[in-house]
Amino acid sequence: CTSTGSVATNVTFIRNGTTVGPLRDGESMEFGGVTYQLTQTVTDRAQSTYQNVLTINQPLAEIIGSAFSCSVENTIGTSPTSQPFIITRKDVPPPPSATIVAVSSTAIKISWEDDFQRYGVISCTVSYERATGDMQQGPCHLTGHSNNLTFASHDMETAIIVTGLEEFSTYTVKIKTRNEVGCSSPSTWKVTTWPAAPSSAPEWVNSTATTSTTITVQWGAVPCMDQNSEITAYKVQYGPVDSSHKTTDTVTGSASTGGMHTMIGLIPSTNYSIEVAAVNSDGDVGPFTPSIITATTSITSSPRIISLKASNATAILVTWMVLELPGWNVSQYTVYHTTVPRIQGRSDDEHEFPG
Repeated sequence: CTSTGSVATNVTFIRNGTTVGPLRDGESMEFGGVTYQLTQTVTDRAQSTYQNVLTINQPLAEIIGSAFSCSVENTIGTSPTSQPFIITRKDVPPPPSATIVAVSSTAIKISWEDDFQRYGVISCTVSYERATGDMQQGPCHLTGHSNNLTFASHDMETAIIVTGLEEFSTYTVKIKTRNEVGCSSPSTWKVTTWPAAPSSAPEWVNSTATTSTTITVQWGAVPCMDQNSEITAYKVQYGPVDSSHKTTDTVTGSASTGGMHTMIGLIPSTNYSIEVAAVNSDGDVGPFTPSIITATTSITSSPRIISLKASNATAILVTWMVLELPGWNVSQYTVYHTTVPRIQGRSDDEHEFPG
């Protein structure tokens, strides 16, 4: 405790709000099981400056963190009490403690649990890195990247938000602190950002009409950087081009290879628009692909007539083969007839026609 003026006769220290003293040069006292001794020396006689040193006989671990202030008294009067200062350990700080949680798909929150003043911390460095293959997306193996944030002690808040991270990615976070003695060992955590909806559509899509009532569509995967989550399904949206009505089928698919789906019950000879979008494990749907147009085929087959036989004077029995159309439910047949000239050489009840 430095004082300037006529020599101080008494020096009083205040430790965490408790008064120790007054003490004179060379005096000691015991308080709360702790011994305190004052030594007073002249540092600048011309300026009447004195250094008042308090020696504390107590384990250092019990002194660390204590706040001290002092006042001096001479024959003229008593000085104001000094601003308090906190005893810090002259050693490197221990690995810091913190709580780290994801707060969105692109941000994490770091909350400090340490008293930085206790070890005289003057700066703190936060590094975060997403290593190769450390994403949650299985087949996605991305080149790792890292960043460092360094704060001066007077700028350190109780918590910070780190933004600009990748969706659904696991980050390794390391924190270390530094005081005038050196740097702490880093503390290490792992934290995963929240999943988000895919930010782009499958890379490609194509389709083929397989029958007059079915179309098969195939598509590729969403680009790895845009998956943002675990892809578990795809939505296939389709409908006639000239209609506002759309049908949506949900199909299980692979995040790495895309998928395939056959749409059934379509209208023959009709143009269909088709789009595909990816769905993540939370049910979030990404953007759809641009529409592709595919037409179902027309019905080119016709029933084959086996025979025509007169049943009586006013009736004819017509027999034909059942028409098999894959994917098409035949609900009725229409029989057309007209009068034709009699064919010479045939009996009246046997008229067979080709085609």
